[in-house]
Amino acid sequence: MVICGSERRVAYFKPGQETWITVDTGNWYRFHDVIYHKGRFYAINWLGYIFVCDFTGHVPNNLIVVAWMSISLLMSSSMLYLVESGGALVVVTRSRANKFQVFEVDLTTNTWTEVKDLGNRALYLGLNSSFSIEILDSSICERNCIYFTDCSQVEIQFTDKWKVNGKNMRIYDIRDDSIVPHFMGKSSSRIALPMWVEQSYFF
Repeated sequence: MVICGSERRVAYFKPGQETWITVDTGNWYRFHDVIYHKGRFYAINWLGYIFVCDFTGHVPNNLIVVAWMSISLLMSSSMLYLVESGGALVVVTRSRANKFQVFEVDLTTNTWTEVKDLGNRALYLGLNSSFSIEILDSSICERNCIYFTDCSQVEIQFTDKWKVNGKNMRIYDIRDDSIVPHFMGKSSSRIALPMWVEQSYFF
């Protein structure tokens, strides 16, 4: 399942198909993130609505709203991410000033509980993929932190007079709202967005 097109709609692909099929979302568009969680696909759009889509049938149903964000929380958010952390579905909000808030969402009651301590976990947020990992004592990653990338090509292409900013990856500490650089190497692209590479357990 992917987000695609200028209107940022969702599409899916099944074995045996020759093309991606765009899901009929009606007036719902501008999706920010999608995730596969406990056997189902979920998507969140710019208005803070979380949808579920059942792909078990021959033709999938329209997306169904299962939870939604409060207006007060939505007004302070410029980007929304869906992450699975410790088995729970988590929504992360990001403001234009790169301040983050983390919420565990109960889809059965539409209850949003703010998480102020990630424990021994770290979140990785990006346009291509968002995920969490458990931080072991031997890990070089930091606990209770959010690793994030540039969220748009505009930031990369038109910031600081076209300097190469594709290397812009940073670490946000959820405990004190501090931000430090992460990737200090060279980047050869001012167009390609930086991305995280997640380990696959299927190969």
